[in-house]
Amino acid sequence: MKAPISRSRVLLYSTLVFALLIGTLYRLANPPAHHDPLRGDDDDSKIALQALLQKTPTEQQEALLRKYVNDSSPNLRLNALETLEAQYPQTSTDLVQNALADSSTPIREWGLESAQRLDRPSAIRLFMAGIQDTDTSVKMTALQELKALLKKSTEADDKSMVPLLMQELQTASPLLRASFIRTLIQLTGKQWELATTAPLSTQEERLAKWKTWWNTVEATWAKEPYSTTTAQLPTRSDPAPDFSLNDVDGKPFHLAQQKGRVVMVNFWGTWCGPCKLEIPDLQRLSQTLRDKPFDLIGLALNEEGEERGLKERSSKLGVTYRQALCPRQVQHAYGEVTGVPITYLMDKRGNIRYRWEGPRDYATFYSAVERLLKE
Repeated sequence: MKAPISRSRVLLYSTLVFALLIGTLYRLANPPAHHDPLRGDDDDSKIALQALLQKTPTEQQEALLRKYVNDSSPNLRLNALETLEAQYPQTSTDLVQNALADSSTPIREWGLESAQRLDRPSAIRLFMAGIQDTDTSVKMTALQELKALLKKSTEADDKSMVPLLMQELQTASPLLRASFIRTLIQLTGKQWELATTAPLSTQEERLAKWKTWWNTVEATWAKEPYSTTTAQLPTRSDPAPDFSLNDVDGKPFHLAQQKGRVVMVNFWGTWCGPCKLEIPDLQRLSQTLRDKPFDLIGLALNEEGEERGLKERSSKLGVTYRQALCPRQVQHAYGEVTGVPITYLMDKRGNIRYRWEGPRDYATFYSAVERLLKE
Protein backbone atom coordinates (compact mmCIF):
# COMPACT_ATOMS: atom_id res chain seq x y z
CA MET A 1 0.00 0.00 0.00
CA LYS A 2 1.42 3.35 -1.06
CA ALA A 3 2.01 5.94 1.63
CA PRO A 4 -0.26 8.98 1.32
CA ILE A 5 1.32 12.10 -0.13
CA SER A 6 1.90 14.64 2.61
CA ARG A 7 0.15 18.00 2.57
CA SER A 8 3.52 19.76 2.45
CA ARG A 9 4.49 17.86 -0.70
CA VAL A 10 1.16 18.61 -2.33
CA LEU A 11 1.66 22.27 -1.51
CA LEU A 12 5.19 22.18 -2.98
CA TYR A 13 3.99 20.56 -6.21
CA SER A 14 1.13 23.03 -6.48
CA THR A 15 3.48 25.96 -5.98
CA LEU A 16 5.86 24.67 -8.68
CA VAL A 17 3.05 24.13 -11.17
CA PHE A 18 1.63 27.58 -10.43
CA ALA A 19 5.08 29.17 -10.89
CA LEU A 20 5.57 27.40 -14.21
CA LEU A 21 2.13 28.51 -15.35
CA ILE A 22 2.77 32.12 -14.38
CA GLY A 23 6.16 32.04 -16.10
CA THR A 24 4.67 30.63 -19.30
CA LEU A 25 1.85 33.17 -19.34
CA TYR A 26 4.33 35.97 -18.75
CA ARG A 27 6.55 34.89 -21.65
CA LEU A 28 3.54 34.62 -23.94
CA ALA A 29 2.25 38.04 -22.91
CA ASN A 30 5.69 39.68 -22.92
CA PRO A 31 7.77 38.25 -25.76
CA PRO A 32 11.15 39.86 -26.44
CA ALA A 33 10.84 43.09 -28.38
CA HIS A 34 12.81 41.57 -31.25
CA HIS A 35 10.88 38.29 -31.35
CA ASP A 36 8.99 37.79 -34.61
CA PRO A 37 7.22 34.40 -34.86
CA LEU A 38 6.77 34.81 -38.61
CA ARG A 39 10.56 34.89 -38.96
CA GLY A 40 11.29 32.59 -36.05
CA ASP A 41 12.16 28.91 -36.14
CA ASP A 42 10.45 26.60 -38.60
CA ASP A 43 7.50 25.70 -36.37
CA ASP A 44 6.81 29.25 -35.20
CA SER A 45 7.05 30.56 -38.74
CA LYS A 46 4.68 27.90 -40.07
CA ILE A 47 2.04 28.61 -37.42
CA ALA A 48 2.33 32.39 -37.80
CA LEU A 49 2.10 32.17 -41.60
CA GLN A 50 -1.06 30.05 -41.50
CA ALA A 51 -2.63 32.41 -38.98
CA LEU A 52 -1.83 35.36 -41.23
CA LEU A 53 -3.28 33.61 -44.30
CA GLN A 54 -6.54 32.97 -42.45
CA LYS A 55 -6.91 36.72 -42.02
CA THR A 56 -6.03 37.45 -45.65
CA PRO A 57 -8.70 37.45 -48.41
CA THR A 58 -8.37 34.40 -50.65
CA GLU A 59 -7.67 36.44 -53.77
CA GLN A 60 -4.68 38.11 -52.03
CA GLN A 61 -3.06 35.00 -50.55
CA GLU A 62 -0.92 33.97 -53.52
CA ALA A 63 0.55 37.47 -53.83
CA LEU A 64 1.32 37.49 -50.09
CA LEU A 65 3.04 34.12 -50.28
CA ARG A 66 5.10 35.22 -53.28
CA LYS A 67 6.18 38.25 -51.31
CA TYR A 68 7.43 36.03 -48.49
CA VAL A 69 9.30 33.79 -50.94
CA ASN A 70 11.76 36.69 -51.21
CA ASP A 71 11.95 37.39 -47.46
CA SER A 72 15.33 37.43 -45.71
CA SER A 73 14.17 34.68 -43.31
CA PRO A 74 14.99 31.23 -44.77
CA ASN A 75 12.36 29.53 -42.62
CA LEU A 76 9.66 31.91 -43.84
CA ARG A 77 10.80 31.49 -47.44
CA LEU A 78 10.58 27.72 -47.19
CA ASN A 79 7.15 27.74 -45.54
CA ALA A 80 5.86 30.17 -48.16
CA LEU A 81 7.20 27.92 -50.94
CA GLU A 82 5.63 24.79 -49.45
CA THR A 83 2.28 26.55 -49.03
CA LEU A 84 2.36 27.88 -52.59
CA GLU A 85 3.15 24.41 -53.89
CA ALA A 86 0.23 22.92 -51.97
CA GLN A 87 -2.34 25.61 -52.83
CA TYR A 88 -1.18 26.83 -56.26
CA PRO A 89 0.76 23.95 -57.92
CA GLN A 90 0.06 25.14 -61.47
CA THR A 91 1.39 28.67 -60.96
CA SER A 92 4.43 27.95 -58.77
CA THR A 93 6.58 25.89 -61.16
CA ASP A 94 8.88 28.88 -61.72
CA LEU A 95 9.75 28.81 -58.01
CA VAL A 96 10.71 25.15 -58.22
CA GLN A 97 13.01 25.80 -61.17
CA ASN A 98 14.71 28.72 -59.39
CA ALA A 99 15.09 27.07 -55.97
CA LEU A 100 18.71 26.02 -56.50
CA ALA A 101 19.68 29.71 -56.58
CA ASP A 102 18.73 30.09 -52.91
CA SER A 103 21.38 30.28 -50.20
CA SER A 104 19.56 27.89 -47.83
CA THR A 105 20.04 24.17 -48.45
CA PRO A 106 16.53 23.11 -47.27
CA ILE A 107 15.05 25.36 -49.98
CA ARG A 108 17.44 24.02 -52.60
CA GLU A 109 16.51 20.46 -51.70
CA TRP A 110 12.81 21.39 -51.68
CA GLY A 111 13.19 22.47 -55.31
CA LEU A 112 14.69 19.12 -56.29
CA GLU A 113 12.06 17.15 -54.38
CA SER A 114 9.27 19.19 -55.99
CA ALA A 115 10.66 18.87 -59.52
CA GLN A 116 8.78 15.62 -60.12
CA ARG A 117 5.70 17.68 -61.03
CA LEU A 118 7.54 19.63 -63.75
CA ASP A 119 7.52 18.46 -67.34
CA ARG A 120 10.00 15.63 -67.76
CA PRO A 121 12.80 17.51 -69.61
CA SER A 122 12.69 20.40 -67.10
CA ALA A 123 12.80 18.02 -64.15
CA ILE A 124 15.79 16.13 -65.59
CA ARG A 125 17.67 19.37 -66.27
CA LEU A 126 17.14 20.41 -62.66
CA PHE A 127 18.36 17.02 -61.42
CA MET A 128 21.42 17.21 -63.67
CA ALA A 129 22.21 20.67 -62.32
CA GLY A 130 21.85 19.35 -58.76
CA ILE A 131 24.11 16.39 -59.49
CA GLN A 132 26.91 18.85 -60.33
CA ASP A 133 26.40 20.89 -57.15
CA THR A 134 29.22 21.40 -54.66
CA ASP A 135 27.02 20.43 -51.68
CA THR A 136 27.18 16.66 -51.15
CA SER A 137 23.68 16.63 -49.65
CA VAL A 138 22.22 18.43 -52.68
CA LYS A 139 24.00 16.02 -55.04
CA MET A 140 22.54 13.05 -53.19
CA THR A 141 19.03 14.53 -53.23
CA ALA A 142 19.29 15.15 -56.98
CA LEU A 143 20.44 11.58 -57.60
CA GLN A 144 17.63 10.12 -55.50
CA GLU A 145 15.02 12.17 -57.33
CA LEU A 146 16.48 11.24 -60.71
CA LYS A 147 16.36 7.54 -59.83
CA ALA A 148 12.73 7.92 -58.71
CA LEU A 149 11.84 9.52 -62.05
CA LEU A 150 13.62 6.78 -64.03
CA LYS A 151 11.71 4.09 -62.14
CA LYS A 152 8.44 5.55 -63.44
CA SER A 153 9.52 5.34 -67.09
CA THR A 154 12.49 5.60 -69.40
CA GLU A 155 12.80 7.28 -72.78
CA ALA A 156 15.24 7.00 -75.66
CA ASP A 157 17.11 10.24 -74.91
CA ASP A 158 17.64 9.35 -71.23
CA LYS A 159 20.99 7.78 -72.14
CA SER A 160 22.31 11.25 -72.93
CA MET A 161 22.61 11.71 -69.14
CA VAL A 162 25.37 9.10 -69.01
CA PRO A 163 28.33 11.38 -70.04
CA LEU A 164 27.63 13.81 -67.23
CA LEU A 165 27.07 11.00 -64.72
CA MET A 166 30.37 9.39 -65.72
CA GLN A 167 32.12 12.76 -65.37
CA GLU A 168 30.80 13.21 -61.82
CA LEU A 169 31.59 9.58 -60.95
CA GLN A 170 35.31 10.33 -61.23
CA THR A 171 35.30 12.79 -58.31
CA ALA A 172 32.41 11.58 -56.15
CA SER A 173 32.83 10.40 -52.55
CA PRO A 174 32.54 6.63 -51.93
CA LEU A 175 28.93 7.00 -50.77
CA LEU A 176 28.01 9.09 -53.81
CA ARG A 177 29.87 6.77 -56.16
CA ALA A 178 27.60 3.88 -55.21
CA SER A 179 24.53 6.02 -55.87
CA PHE A 180 25.91 7.26 -59.21
CA ILE A 181 26.59 3.69 -60.28
CA ARG A 182 23.08 2.52 -59.37
CA THR A 183 21.74 5.28 -61.65
CA LEU A 184 24.16 4.28 -64.43
CA ILE A 185 22.96 0.69 -64.15
CA GLN A 186 19.40 1.89 -64.76
CA LEU A 187 20.50 3.78 -67.88
CA THR A 188 23.03 1.38 -69.41
CA GLY A 189 21.95 -2.06 -68.27
CA LYS A 190 25.50 -2.81 -67.11
CA GLN A 191 25.28 -4.80 -63.87
CA TRP A 192 28.50 -3.60 -62.25
CA GLU A 193 27.18 -2.81 -58.80
CA LEU A 194 29.45 -1.14 -56.26
CA ALA A 195 28.92 -2.02 -52.59
CA THR A 196 30.15 0.57 -50.08
CA THR A 197 30.77 -2.27 -47.61
CA ALA A 198 33.19 -4.03 -50.00
CA PRO A 199 36.95 -3.75 -49.42
CA LEU A 200 38.49 -0.62 -50.92
CA SER A 201 40.44 -2.69 -53.46
CA THR A 202 37.21 -4.28 -54.69
CA GLN A 203 35.54 -0.87 -54.99
CA GLU A 204 38.47 0.49 -57.00
CA GLU A 205 38.39 -2.56 -59.25
CA ARG A 206 34.69 -2.09 -59.97
CA LEU A 207 35.17 1.64 -60.59
CA ALA A 208 37.98 0.85 -63.03
CA LYS A 209 35.62 -1.46 -64.92
CA TRP A 210 33.20 1.42 -65.48
CA LYS A 211 36.03 3.69 -66.62
CA THR A 212 37.37 1.10 -69.05
CA TRP A 213 33.93 0.57 -70.56
CA TRP A 214 33.38 4.32 -70.88
CA ASN A 215 36.70 4.84 -72.64
CA THR A 216 35.55 2.43 -75.37
CA VAL A 217 32.14 4.02 -76.00
CA GLU A 218 32.47 7.70 -75.08
CA ALA A 219 33.37 8.91 -78.57
CA THR A 220 30.18 7.54 -80.12
CA TRP A 221 27.81 8.13 -77.20
CA ALA A 222 24.89 10.53 -77.80
CA LYS A 223 25.43 13.53 -75.53
CA GLU A 224 22.37 15.69 -76.15
CA PRO A 225 20.11 17.11 -74.79
CA TYR A 226 21.35 16.89 -71.19
CA SER A 227 25.14 16.75 -71.23
CA THR A 228 25.52 20.54 -71.54
CA THR A 229 23.54 21.23 -68.35
CA THR A 230 25.66 23.04 -65.75
CA ALA A 231 25.47 23.46 -61.98
CA GLN A 232 23.24 26.21 -60.58
CA LEU A 233 25.11 27.52 -57.55
CA PRO A 234 23.50 29.81 -54.94
CA THR A 235 23.19 33.44 -55.99
CA ARG A 236 20.98 34.76 -53.19
CA SER A 237 22.62 37.34 -50.91
CA ASP A 238 21.22 38.75 -47.65
CA PRO A 239 22.94 41.07 -45.14
CA ALA A 240 24.11 39.01 -42.17
CA PRO A 241 22.74 40.18 -38.78
CA ASP A 242 25.61 41.84 -36.95
CA PHE A 243 26.75 40.67 -33.52
CA SER A 244 29.66 41.12 -31.17
CA LEU A 245 30.84 38.89 -28.31
CA ASN A 246 33.90 37.60 -26.50
CA ASP A 247 35.20 34.12 -27.29
CA VAL A 248 36.16 31.55 -24.64
CA ASP A 249 39.64 33.14 -24.42
CA GLY A 250 38.15 36.56 -23.73
CA LYS A 251 39.03 37.93 -27.16
CA PRO A 252 36.39 40.13 -28.86
CA PHE A 253 34.71 39.10 -32.11
CA HIS A 254 32.66 41.65 -34.04
CA LEU A 255 31.12 40.41 -37.29
CA ALA A 256 30.92 43.89 -38.84
CA GLN A 257 34.70 44.25 -38.44
CA GLN A 258 35.37 41.13 -40.52
CA LYS A 259 34.61 42.90 -43.83
CA GLY A 260 37.08 41.84 -46.48
CA ARG A 261 37.15 38.31 -45.03
CA VAL A 262 34.97 35.26 -45.63
CA VAL A 263 33.33 34.27 -42.33
CA MET A 264 31.82 30.92 -41.34
CA VAL A 265 29.58 30.78 -38.25
CA ASN A 266 28.84 27.26 -37.01
CA PHE A 267 25.96 26.97 -34.52
CA TRP A 268 26.56 23.78 -32.55
CA GLY A 269 26.77 22.12 -29.14
CA THR A 270 29.25 19.79 -27.46
CA TRP A 271 26.22 17.63 -26.51
CA CYS A 272 25.09 17.30 -30.16
CA GLY A 273 25.94 14.06 -31.98
CA PRO A 274 25.60 15.38 -35.57
CA CYS A 275 27.70 18.41 -34.60
CA LYS A 276 30.53 16.13 -33.51
CA LEU A 277 30.44 14.35 -36.88
CA GLU A 278 31.51 17.48 -38.75
CA ILE A 279 34.19 18.61 -36.27
CA PRO A 280 37.06 16.84 -38.13
CA ASP A 281 35.96 18.47 -41.40
CA LEU A 282 35.70 21.92 -39.82
CA GLN A 283 39.04 21.38 -38.12
CA ARG A 284 40.64 20.43 -41.43
CA LEU A 285 39.03 23.46 -43.10
CA SER A 286 40.42 25.87 -40.50
CA GLN A 287 43.90 24.40 -40.90
CA THR A 288 43.83 24.36 -44.71
CA LEU A 289 42.69 27.99 -44.93
CA ARG A 290 44.64 29.41 -42.00
CA ASP A 291 46.69 31.68 -44.31
CA LYS A 292 43.62 32.92 -46.23
CA PRO A 293 41.27 35.83 -45.35
CA PHE A 294 38.89 33.38 -43.69
CA ASP A 295 37.45 33.17 -40.18
CA LEU A 296 35.65 30.24 -38.58
CA ILE A 297 33.88 30.58 -35.26
CA GLY A 298 31.69 28.10 -33.43
CA LEU A 299 28.75 29.47 -31.42
CA ALA A 300 27.70 26.88 -28.85
CA LEU A 301 24.15 26.59 -27.53
CA ASN A 302 22.88 25.26 -24.19
CA GLU A 303 26.29 24.62 -22.66
CA GLU A 304 26.89 23.97 -18.98
CA GLY A 305 29.74 25.60 -17.12
CA GLU A 306 29.79 28.78 -19.21
CA GLU A 307 33.01 29.65 -21.09
CA ARG A 308 35.27 27.38 -19.03
CA GLY A 309 33.04 24.36 -19.56
CA LEU A 310 32.78 24.97 -23.30
CA LYS A 311 36.54 25.45 -23.60
CA GLU A 312 37.28 22.18 -21.81
CA ARG A 313 34.73 20.09 -23.70
CA SER A 314 35.55 21.49 -27.14
CA SER A 315 39.25 20.92 -26.50
CA LYS A 316 38.56 17.27 -25.66
CA LEU A 317 36.73 16.98 -28.99
CA GLY A 318 39.83 18.21 -30.83
CA VAL A 319 38.49 21.68 -31.64
CA THR A 320 41.15 24.37 -32.05
CA TYR A 321 39.21 26.91 -34.11
CA ARG A 322 37.57 29.83 -32.32
CA GLN A 323 34.68 29.18 -29.92
CA ALA A 324 32.15 31.27 -28.03
CA LEU A 325 28.88 30.80 -26.19
CA CYS A 326 25.93 31.78 -28.37
CA PRO A 327 24.07 34.79 -26.92
CA ARG A 328 20.28 34.59 -26.96
CA GLN A 329 20.01 37.68 -29.17
CA VAL A 330 22.15 35.99 -31.83
CA GLN A 331 19.83 32.97 -31.78
CA HIS A 332 16.92 35.40 -32.35
CA ALA A 333 18.71 37.29 -35.11
CA TYR A 334 19.50 34.12 -37.07
CA GLY A 335 15.97 32.73 -37.06
CA GLU A 336 15.56 31.33 -33.55
CA VAL A 337 18.32 28.75 -33.98
CA THR A 338 17.51 25.67 -31.91
CA GLY A 339 18.26 22.54 -33.92
CA VAL A 340 21.98 22.26 -34.62
CA PRO A 341 24.29 22.12 -36.43
CA ILE A 342 23.37 25.07 -38.62
CA THR A 343 26.20 26.79 -40.47
CA TYR A 344 26.23 30.18 -42.21
CA LEU A 345 28.85 31.40 -44.65
CA MET A 346 29.24 35.14 -45.27
CA ASP A 347 31.13 36.76 -48.15
CA LYS A 348 33.68 39.55 -47.88
CA ARG A 349 30.90 42.16 -47.92
CA GLY A 350 29.15 40.63 -44.91
CA ASN A 351 26.31 38.96 -46.82
CA ILE A 352 24.91 35.47 -46.19
CA ARG A 353 25.65 33.32 -49.22
CA TYR A 354 25.30 29.79 -47.84
CA ARG A 355 23.20 28.26 -45.07
CA TRP A 356 23.49 24.57 -44.24
CA GLU A 357 21.22 22.64 -41.89
CA GLY A 358 22.73 19.42 -40.58
CA PRO A 359 26.35 18.24 -40.76
CA ARG A 360 28.40 18.72 -43.92
CA ASP A 361 31.69 17.35 -45.19
CA TYR A 362 34.99 19.03 -45.94
CA ALA A 363 34.44 19.07 -49.71
CA THR A 364 31.13 20.93 -49.34
CA PHE A 365 32.58 23.54 -47.01
CA TYR A 366 35.85 23.99 -48.91
CA SER A 367 34.28 24.49 -52.35
CA ALA A 368 31.89 27.15 -50.99
CA VAL A 369 34.63 29.05 -49.15
CA GLU A 370 36.97 28.90 -52.15
CA ARG A 371 34.21 30.29 -54.37
CA LEU A 372 33.74 33.31 -52.09
CA LEU A 373 37.47 33.85 -51.58
CA LYS A 374 37.87 34.23 -55.36
CA GLU A 375 35.19 36.94 -55.63
